[in-house]
Amino acid sequence: MESDLTGCVASYGNTGCAARLYAQLLCNSIDTRFNASQLANQLDLQYAQAGIDFSGISPEQVERAAVRYYAPMLCPTKSERIRAVFRLS
Repeated sequence: MESDLTGCVASYGNTGCAARLYAQLLCNSIDTRFNASQLANQLDLQYAQAGIDFSGISPEQVERAAVRYYAPMLCPTKSERIRAVFRLS
């Protein structure tokens, strides 16, 4: 995954890269029992490796883009379940 991270910001911008990484993590974990702290740590590491600058980006922007745009693109068969989780929270 690290090699994919080097060009993430250049390809998707800071918000898009952050949302794409978050969506991929959601896609990979939606069907499994997971430790939220471990997933947060994994995501923080990926964000750092990608070199994302979060200046002016809200967590809501990243979450919205991940759930509404990137999850349907990256894991179309799981995207409705992902959306349902965020409608409940």
